Parts: sequence; structure tokens; C-alpha cells
Amino acid sequence: GQEFRRSAAAGRADRPRRPVISRLRNTASPTMLALLLLSVGAALDSAATAPTTGARPAPPQLKSKHLLTALRGGGSPATSIIGAVDALLMGTGLSRLDLPSDMMAALLAGQLSPQVLRNYGRLLREPFFRSASNLLLRSPFVRNRLILDPDLAIVLLVETALVVATKMVAEGNAGLGKLVGKVDFIAANLALLVIANIALVVALAPRARLGKPPTGVRRALASLPASFLQAGSFTATQRLTCLIVRTVQLGLIGAASSVFRSCVARAILEARTRITGRKDISASELEPIWSTALTNGAFVGVSISTRYQLVNAVEEWLLPKGPIGICMSAVLRCANHLVGIIMWETWMHFRRS
Repeated sequence: GQEFRRSAAAGRADRPRRPVISRLRNTASPTMLALLLLSVGAALDSAATAPTTGARPAPPQLKSKHLLTALRGGGSPATSIIGAVDALLMGTGLSRLDLPSDMMAALLAGQLSPQVLRNYGRLLREPFFRSASNLLLRSPFVRNRLILDPDLAIVLLVETALVVATKMVAEGNAGLGKLVGKVDFIAANLALLVIANIALVVALAPRARLGKPPTGVRRALASLPASFLQAGSFTATQRLTCLIVRTVQLGLIGAASSVFRSCVARAILEARTRITGRKDISASELEPIWSTALTNGAFVGVSISTRYQLVNAVEEWLLPKGPIGICMSAVLRCANHLVGIIMWETWMHFRRS
């Protein structure tokens, strides 16, 4: 019996380690950390946003999911409340069927002002949002900010265009041959950059607060402005706290985005090697995961967070001015990106020295 166990143990020791298990071990830790960083950033976002203003007096509260179903479908148990809801929606261009469940509950709780409802109706009438409603308007993270400020959609469009243009110009300087040779790397990196940039812009926008009022620490964070220079009757302590919270939150988003980009680059490299049979780039030539994540996270938290909040403060004055204000906002964000490129080069210079 002992001899059999010794031979089995020797067989397990001589067995080569499977490459799939090895790769999973190498990538699982960075990916899990990235998910953890995003979770912390999302928790800060859910707590530290400005509450909705201008809410109507609270109508009757929802009691159950059955009542909500009756409201949306016109069931007899909610006839009187249906009339109240229809009266609230009158003039907004919305019907009960247009409102998702959480917005219907917020409406009955008195958390949605007529202007917010009109903004939501305006978004539903836009062809782009009608076609992409499953991706944008059904995401509370984006929707609750768009219904408070529909001009945020224009800001997101401008920012996305600037990220794409900046990335393509930077890659194009290396030559067309190199551009074609690493098109898979560029496409994946560009997609992650766009997603991260949208998350940064949206995280700094005021949002409509739906659901139960926060308590404890979350209540204190909810009293902060969305950005430290947001217009409103905020104290100096609240603005300073907001600056610190946003630095941490956006730094976590930047670090998580960097980890994801590094993991995706390594996955693409592995797929290339398997398909072509040759290794054009070794994994050691790629940027290290952890030090790059710390560098990017620090830059996003210190530089990008502060610059974007300054831009938001100016846009509060520009965007209400119509097309001229929108054009000036686009110019302002273009200048912000150019300043960011200069600051990034300076940041990297000091990091190497």
C-alpha cells in the first residue's frame, strides 16, 4: 500500500502543469483586483452624489409589486392612483408605460419633478436614445444623470470623439504598417479607453436620486456636490470633502481601467501566438500590470479629476446658452485634452527620472 501511494505521488509530481491553469492563475489576480476597484468606485458613486431638487409633494406610496403592475397596466385596485399619476405625467409627453419600475416608484414617492420627467420624455424622443435605450436609458448609472441634465449626452459625444481622435493620431504617428500590424491591440485598448472616459465624465455629473433616502455616512456623502465647484449652497467643508472623494473615486476607476487593459493586452498576445504560431511580442515587453495601474490611477485621481471638475464648472454657465455654448464647450474640452496630454508627458518624465 505504501509503495502504491509513493508511485502515485511521484506520478503527480512528474505530470507537467497544464498551460491553461497557469494562465488562469496569472490573470485571475489582476482581474479580481480590477473588479474590486470598480466595486469600491461604484459604492462611492452610489453614495456621494447630489440629491434631486425641486421634487413635488409626496403622493401615495407604493405598497407592493402588485400595485406597481396595476399602475402600469391599468388594474382596478389602483384606479385613483392611476389618475394621480396621469395628472403628474400630463404635459411631459410620457405615459405610464414609458416609465421603468424604479422611476414609477420614485414618481409616487415624490422624488421626480416635472422638469425631470420632461427631460426623460425628451430623451425618449431622441432617435439615438430610442435605438440604444437598452444600453443607456436602462442603466441607472447613466440614465439618472441624463434625466437631470440631457446636455450630458452632448458632453459624452464630444468626449468620445476626442478620445478616439487623440488615440488614432497617437497611433498614426508610428506609421501605417505598424498601425495595421497591431489593429487588434488598438481596437481593444480604444474600446476600454472610451468606456473608462464615459465612466469618468458620468461620475462627475449630478444625478437624480431615486429610492430610499440614505442614512448615516451615506447621507453625509449624498449632501456633497457632484463636483467641488458645482453651483449651490455648499459649505467649504463639503466642497473640500467632495474634492477628496472624487480624487479617490476617479483614481480607482483609472487604476481598474489600467488593470483591465493590461489583462486584455496579454490575452490578445496569447491568442495571436496560438493562431499564428509565432511570438511577435513577449509578455515581458508589455507594461507591468501593478506599477502601471498605480501610475494611471494616481494621474486620473490628481490631474484628470481636478481638470474635469473645473471644466464642469465652466460648462454650467456655457451649456444653457444653446448652440454657441455647446460649441464653446467642445472647444473647452478639446483644450482640456491637449493640456492633459502635456501633463501626462510631464508625469511620465518624472516617473522615469
